[in-house]
Amino acid sequence: VLGFGLVYLILAAVMEFLKRNEIFISDIIIAVSLLTLSVPLKFLPYHTTIIWFIELPFLLLVGFIFERRIYRYLAFTLSLLLFFKFIIYDYNLSGKLLIFNFKVSWHAFISLVGFISTATCFGLHRFFESKKEVSYFDKLAKRIYSGFSVIYITMYIFDVVRPLWLTLGLSLESLLIFAAGALLLDKYIRWYALVVLALAGMRFCF
Repeated sequence: VLGFGLVYLILAAVMEFLKRNEIFISDIIIAVSLLTLSVPLKFLPYHTTIIWFIELPFLLLVGFIFERRIYRYLAFTLSLLLFFKFIIYDYNLSGKLLIFNFKVSWHAFISLVGFISTATCFGLHRFFESKKEVSYFDKLAKRIYSGFSVIYITMYIFDVVRPLWLTLGLSLESLLIFAAGALLLDKYIRWYALVVLALAGMRFCF
């Protein structure tokens, strides 16, 4: 599968050189799909999720550097796949990961990596949005990436914070998210902060 992916990647490069745009798009979709799907054939499920989260911002960066929407579409599709994979499968993983003599659950570690990955994607959209005009899809993707990053960091807090301090942890998270939204002049991030604050309020009441 990896070999076929590399072959299609070479074919896509040839089509790009020959200015055959339609064939390039089909070849690059097949190449990225095969290269991405080759990962779970070699690695364990939670390792696969980590690798895909690392792949995500690089795929988006390539799309911005070469000004090719297809890479950004593929990155967005991968982010959706990762989100549903995390919710349905990865969040229920058992086992611990040893990092600098600290034991961390796999789903907590994956939540943190997911936050870093999607926050990086949001940052890339912000950076390139300031450089040039972007499409409606890019603006929508930026909002969804920021929403994903809030979800991942919230799940991380649920994992690592003791129940006694969870309401306080969610409240502080809401405050930090709201500050980030105010600093970045992003109303959607401020809305996400209110959602997290409402979640903290519900937990306090019940």
